[in-house]
Amino acid sequence: MKRAGTRGAETYYYTVTKREGGEHLRIQPWQDVVSLLLGVWLVVSPFALGLTGAATWITIVLGSFVILFAVEGFVIPSYLEEWGELLLGLALLVAPWTVGYESVSATVSSVVPGLLVILFATWELMTDRDFISWWHDRASPGRLMT
Repeated sequence: MKRAGTRGAETYYYTVTKREGGEHLRIQPWQDVVSLLLGVWLVVSPFALGLTGAATWITIVLGSFVILFAVEGFVIPSYLEEWGELLLGLALLVAPWTVGYESVSATVSSVVPGLLVILFATWELMTDRDFISWWHDRASPGRLMT
């Protein structure tokens, strides 16, 4: 059963499943849904915008990986998929200049989703309790002194 809730200013979705021994709660951040939609746009955009050359295949491949990481976030939630999305967002940002996209629409279609993928991955990392705990454990002043 899917439900929605809030944690501070953060809206999240969660699924309650019945298992032996009780209910299981799994929080699903909305950023994964947006990342999935961005990945779908990246796969479809070369055809919708009539892109040609290397821009077509690079955008499709990177978009497919964005979809893969977003789906991984649904199936096995962890903060590690956000790091993958950050790297994919960076690849989308630099691809137009490293590969030499021919049209402005190809560049915009890569850079804008790249920025959004980075934004949503960073946002999810900053609101992920497991990541925040991990970060505080490693960055605590006492740990840095020893």
